[in-house]
Amino acid sequence: MVLSGILLLLSNADDTFHMNDLPYMLIIVGLMLIITVTILLQKESSLLCRVGFHKYERIGWDEEMPNLEVVKCQRCNKEKKVMRTF
Repeated sequence: MVLSGILLLLSNADDTFHMNDLPYMLIIVGLMLIITVTILLQKESSLLCRVGFHKYERIGWDEEMPNLEVVKCQRCNKEKKVMRTF
């Protein structure tokens, strides 16, 4: 829905087919659906973590690969390995 709204905006289809607010409505409804589904399906305790806004802090470096950094979310304790490059 979001992509179709963006494509309608970029193609100027509203001038041809008289779709006044349809692209904007598709984008808004699509974003609301994405946020609702992520809130309902994710099992993290924090609402911000369910949407994807984690607050990571660095724990240390991976022992196997020296350029992988281990980070952990302060809210939901999710650990993740991040590749750091120069």
